[in-house]
Formats: sequence, C-alpha cells, structure tokens
Amino acid sequence: MLGVVISTFNSVGSRRGSFLRALCRHLKWQSDYLLYQWSLGGGGYLNNFMAAAGPERNSSIGILADNIVSTLSKIKNDRIGGPLGENGLARPDLVESKYGGESINFVRAELISMQRIFSKPGNTVGLHGFNWLLDRANAKYGDARLSDAIQAQFTDILIKLNLIYDLEKEVVNNPKQVVDVYESISKLQMLIESDMINGLNFSD
Repeated sequence: MLGVVISTFNSVGSRRGSFLRALCRHLKWQSDYLLYQWSLGGGGYLNNFMAAAGPERNSSIGILADNIVSTLSKIKNDRIGGPLGENGLARPDLVESKYGGESINFVRAELISMQRIFSKPGNTVGLHGFNWLLDRANAKYGDARLSDAIQAQFTDILIKLNLIYDLEKEVVNNPKQVVDVYESISKLQMLIESDMINGLNFSD
C-alpha cells in the first residue's frame, strides 16, 4: 500500500510531489514564525501571556490549563480510542499515521510537550510550570503533593507508550496494552481537569 502511495507522487506528470514540498515549506515557515513570535525578541506573545496571568479562571494560565485538558481528551478519544474501537472491534484504519507508522511517536511527542509545560522550571523571565503554582498553593492529592501525582502519571503514560511499537498492529494483536495507555491518559485528564484546576484556586 505504501509503495502505491509513493508511486502516485513520483509518477511522470504528477504534481503531487511538488505540492507536498510546497506544503512542507509553508508549514516550516509557519512554525518558524510562531516560534519567533513567542521568543523574547519576537512579536510580544510572551509579554501578552504574562500580562494576562492572574487568579481569574479566564486568565492565560486558566486558558492554557483548559487547552491541556482538551488536547488530552483528543489524544485519548480520537488518536488512541478511535483505533482501539468499541466492543472489542478494533479500527486500525483510524490510526493517525497509517502510512508512516508514526502514530505512537506523535502521541508521545505531544505528551512530552505537555509534561514540559507542566513541570517547566523557573527561569530569568519569571516563567514557572503548573507544578510550581500547585506547590505554591500547597495542593494535595491524598497525603502527597498534587504536582508529584500528576508528574508520576505523565511518567506512567510514557512507560506504557514505550511498550507499543506499531499502534495499527497492537489494537488488533494486543489491545490490552492500548487499553492500559487509554486508561492512564484518562486518569491524567481527570487529575488535571479536576484536581489541578481546583488546586490552582481560580477566582470567578
């Protein structure tokens, strides 16, 4: 199947290859532009984010927390749950990277990005991660720090992801491993959506 797809891009007279290269160049330009806008010398995104920080639920911190929850939900329900299927009927055709086999790597990269946002250490411009904010608020999960519980859950997901090489095959051959990832992400989502949001003590 992959060979057929590649041949359609390389066939004589096909413009698909040129179109794909143009899309890649445009994507790189967009990512470089966004990175510049968020840099210290860029277009002020960082300053605007810091200026909008505060105790309100609709502050930049609150919006960022909501976006993490939303992203986790999409990873769990669409990118893991979709191929996993329902009632024991797998849907491997729904994997994100059907031809490239990178579905798990994409999920892993996004989760690591969220983990870095959560546990970002303070730096010279005064930015801290959610873990610092939770510790400052003395947020607890049972007898432990809530920040430690969330960090441990990120680690648990990544360990379980490392046991899956090819999501398209594993939802058929070893669905239990995929279910374990799904349930671990679900627990992280609940920790952030409920415990973390409450622990940050937002005002109305």
